[in-house]
Amino acid sequence: MIVLLRFRSFMLISLVVLSLSFIYVGYKGLGDSPEQITLSDETPIEIHEPIRVSVDPWEEVDTEADAIGDALKEQVREADDFFAQFRMERDRGRDGQIEVLREIINNPNSSATLREEAQGKLVSISNNKANEIKGENILKSKGYEEVVVVVEEENVTIILPQKDMDPVDVNRIGDLITRTLNIDLENIVIIPKD
Repeated sequence: MIVLLRFRSFMLISLVVLSLSFIYVGYKGLGDSPEQITLSDETPIEIHEPIRVSVDPWEEVDTEADAIGDALKEQVREADDFFAQFRMERDRGRDGQIEVLREIINNPNSSATLREEAQGKLVSISNNKANEIKGENILKSKGYEEVVVVVEEENVTIILPQKDMDPVDVNRIGDLITRTLNIDLENIVIIPKD
């Protein structure tokens, strides 16, 4: 037991001394000057400070054309954030509804009619979600990079980043959604995001 304690003490002291040695060497260095280190064949090597170049793609620039490009990049970034945030909130709200419906379905105290209604709503939400994905994908495939489609029963709301949409675009989007989701044109609302 005493031998074991002495061995542990020896190991602890050795580790402390070794750690202090590393700290000292790290702080003081190995004795060579930082400007020049000599190899075994006495060839001097110059050591220089590394050149650090920072490239920021969103960095402000002075020229007018670059300033317009930066403003456009910022608008694109804000639009991306808006659409991502909107989708996240839409999915979060829908997930809350699904959770409540599942609780009703799995609750043994729920009546049979209430369970059937909850199951029907759950199927409806699932279909709406699938139609939203289908609508967004078809519009993206036709060149609309950012788009959000919200399907609720027989109504479809489409949000696009284009501020000024001509009637050709509106008709094209309406036709795509009508054919893809089998929804009447009068039940489609297209909202350009400002």
